[in-house]
Amino acid sequence: MTVIKDWIQSVGMRIFLLVCQIGLASEPGESWEDLAPVNLKPLPGGKPVCLVENGQPRGRIIVRGESSPGMKNKMRWRHPWRRQVVEELQEVIKLATGAELPLSFDERIAGPALVIGELPESRVLSEADERAERFEVSVRNNRVYILGRTNWPDWGRYSSTAHFDSVVWGVLDFMERFLGVRWFFPKDLGGRVIPRRRNLLVPAIMYEDYPRFRMRAGDLCWARGMWGDWAIRQRLGMSWPYRLQCHTPHWGKIPGFREKHPECFMLGANGKRHETMLCYGHPSTLRIYLQQIEKILQVRTKTPAKEWPRVWRQQFRNYVVIYGNSITVSPADLGIACQCEYCRNLYEPEKGRYGEASRLMGMFVSRLAAEVHRRWPGIMVSYLPYLNYTMAPEGVTIPPNVQVELCGMPGFALYKDSWIKAPFQRNIDEWYRLTGRKVLTWEYVCWPADRTQALYQYPHVLQDYYRTNTGKIAGSFLNGQWGMRHVLTGYCAYRLLWNPQCNVDAIIHMWAKMLFGTAAGAMERFVRLQAQRWEKVQWSKPKVTQSVIYRESFPAHILAQLREALDQARRLARGNPETLRRIEAVGGPFADCEEEAQAFLSGTGLPILHAKK
Repeated sequence: MTVIKDWIQSVGMRIFLLVCQIGLASEPGESWEDLAPVNLKPLPGGKPVCLVENGQPRGRIIVRGESSPGMKNKMRWRHPWRRQVVEELQEVIKLATGAELPLSFDERIAGPALVIGELPESRVLSEADERAERFEVSVRNNRVYILGRTNWPDWGRYSSTAHFDSVVWGVLDFMERFLGVRWFFPKDLGGRVIPRRRNLLVPAIMYEDYPRFRMRAGDLCWARGMWGDWAIRQRLGMSWPYRLQCHTPHWGKIPGFREKHPECFMLGANGKRHETMLCYGHPSTLRIYLQQIEKILQVRTKTPAKEWPRVWRQQFRNYVVIYGNSITVSPADLGIACQCEYCRNLYEPEKGRYGEASRLMGMFVSRLAAEVHRRWPGIMVSYLPYLNYTMAPEGVTIPPNVQVELCGMPGFALYKDSWIKAPFQRNIDEWYRLTGRKVLTWEYVCWPADRTQALYQYPHVLQDYYRTNTGKIAGSFLNGQWGMRHVLTGYCAYRLLWNPQCNVDAIIHMWAKMLFGTAAGAMERFVRLQAQRWEKVQWSKPKVTQSVIYRESFPAHILAQLREALDQARRLARGNPETLRRIEAVGGPFADCEEEAQAFLSGTGLPILHAKK
């Protein structure tokens, strides 16, 4: 049955693309091979909508729900991302066609229009709502409708677990499919590509789409400037109903707490209590956790939503964190090593560096979650297994109200090697079994990028990872900045988090073709060689060292091939400043890679690089 369904969807996609090409016959045909396959609906009868003809405006942009009564001809934006993206839509249409479409909020205005607004659907989120971030694009009555859902916390992050605007996702998708726009890396570095055209004619179509992974987050969510803007274009968002705040609570910062409750802090082998790490075996820690939860919930229930951020900052900043209905359990940023009478007999050294404290932490989470479930049904405990308590514990019962956000300790890029990937894949499978729900993952894009200048890409590793874990994980937090060394992999990562069935090879080809023009072939060789050498060369030792990097993955003859491809691209792009700018943005870091490799190969280089944590 699945095979038949896939065949029908494939045929439907071909028909859909043919209709689009017919409708846009006056323009060079757009290719959607690098985009997510869309969820098609039956094609209704109707005529295409002409928004721009021969460089002249024939329609307008109408935005629903962003104005207040009495504000004629003015826009009042309630959603911060929506304003930015709608204004970019207007800008992109002008840059692509030369026509500036008027922007309005009055849907009663007659004539062709691109109407942007929200679907009349509930905002209540649940685990079962797989299409929570759904948007749809449809053509009817001489109008193109882009409609979606939103969940934007109005009163601070501790009042809600979710933030997304699928209206924005729909507008971005429209620009990609019907204007051919791509945001391969930040616009300020030349990463936005806008093909030129004379017409904007949208065929009579209807389709919808939604992200297959409902947590697509990371350090870029808080980035400002060009990287923050790029994050929005990659559709970073969160519609999974449970989340956490890492490395909390901060009880040591509560005045007088350490003096009153010294037993709540980790006891070192030297007999001294730690300043930040808690003791998760002492009964007092569990008791105070529950007391703080009770107090926070009582006060929050009585506090108007608008006042809650202020109240939280004044009273509960260093307490247990509760995101919506999710209570965080995430120890401080170091391994568990308490030697008190309650903890010292719970360690299991035979479980290795990632599992020796799993039983200790698993027991704390189990006891806390059971009591939370008894007192406050519907409240979840969100737990971040990390460092020496990453692996799933054996012999510990996990209550049904536990959500796990699992750290991939070696770093995303190292999943290329089977002996590194396999135990962590088993860990995902085991946590999924223990909790009975999808796990979230916390992945490190910063390792080993923070300790080598090598240029490497690993999009196929990510494709395999997300395809394998569709149905087991609900999404990922990507810890670290991609930077321009790995920006192609970063671009692919967000595409795969939206839909793991995206075609990575088509993405790479389109990335090179659209960015580099006459130098596309050389630049495609440049990045594909980085991917091939990183992904396919299995290291002789499961340890990150300069030796395995520059003797196995990128020996001198491979570096020479990379240099040759980059130099050829520069020659082919002579006379085209924009293409040269993009080549330097992507290829410039290669000089640091060469310098590091030369230092190592000549015997004057760096010492062994040990995998972080």
